[in-house]
Amino acid sequence: MKDGSLKDGSGKREPGKRPAPKPSGARVRAVEALRKVLESGRPAAPLVGEVARGLSPADADLLRELVLGVLRWKAGLDAEIAAVSRIPLKKLAPNLREILEVALYQLRHLDRIPPYAAVSEAVTHARASGGEGASKLVNGVLRGFFFFRVRSSRRPMPPPRRSRGTSRIRPFWSSAG
Repeated sequence: MKDGSLKDGSGKREPGKRPAPKPSGARVRAVEALRKVLESGRPAAPLVGEVARGLSPADADLLRELVLGVLRWKAGLDAEIAAVSRIPLKKLAPNLREILEVALYQLRHLDRIPPYAAVSEAVTHARASGGEGASKLVNGVLRGFFFFRVRSSRRPMPPPRRSRGTSRIRPFWSSAG
């Protein structure tokens, strides 16, 4: 079956049908790690180390960046997702919420990942975990993000503010500062 043949061994595929792609390991594991952190309340850093076993160093670094970045920017990511999603965040399936957060974090904060790759991986992951309806929802929300971003006069999000007297960076929505 390596050649894409059907189960019946005929060697012919239905026209227009391609084998379903699998989402990348780092992004899938990032969603898994986020779910574990949010459900159990465990510290993220040691959990990321456990989940990263077996990944290449580059993928382990991406996993770490995704998990810690999503946790750092979670409130802002959730606000943006809520602004374009037709389904309230509390009603989203837990995996879909994390898939959207990981994809949006990549779009907003990682300049080395092309937007089409982040969206494609998120849609593929949603399809694998929740079916066609889930993939359409993720695709619609991420496309809505682009539409919303373009419609809002193309202004980028303001950079994080620094709190007074410390070197700690605070997100722009933080009331302190």
